[in-house]
Amino acid sequence: MKIDRRNLLQSLAAVAVSQAFPLRAATHAASRSAAPHASNRADEAYRIRVEAARCQREAIRAMRNAPNGDEDRYATRLASYSKGLPHASNGLVDAAAYAALLKACKSGRFADFAAVPIGGS
Repeated sequence: MKIDRRNLLQSLAAVAVSQAFPLRAATHAASRSAAPHASNRADEAYRIRVEAARCQREAIRAMRNAPNGDEDRYATRLASYSKGLPHASNGLVDAAAYAALLKACKSGRFADFAAVPIGGS
C-alpha cells in the first residue's frame, strides 16, 4: 500500500472514529444502566415543566369566553356580574354605574376605570 497524504488522513480518520464510537456507546450504556444522575434528572424535570407550560399556553389561547347573552336578555343587568357597583334597594345594579364599567372594560383606560362608581355600605 502506497502511503500518501490521502491514505494517511483516511487511516487517521478511521482510527479516530473507531476509538470515539465504542467509547461513546459504552458511556451511554453505562449511564442508562446506572442510577440517573442529578443533572439528568434536573434536565428531564426542566423539559417536563417547559412542555407543560407550552401545553397550558396553547390551551389558554384556544379558550374563548363566549357571552351567554344575559346582557342583551336582561336590560336591568339582573344576571350580570355587578359586585362592587351601587345597587338599588331592590338589589338591581345602578344602570349608569354598569354602563360606566362596560365603557372602562372596552377602553381599558385607567381614567375610565377610575370613573366607575363604587357601591358598598
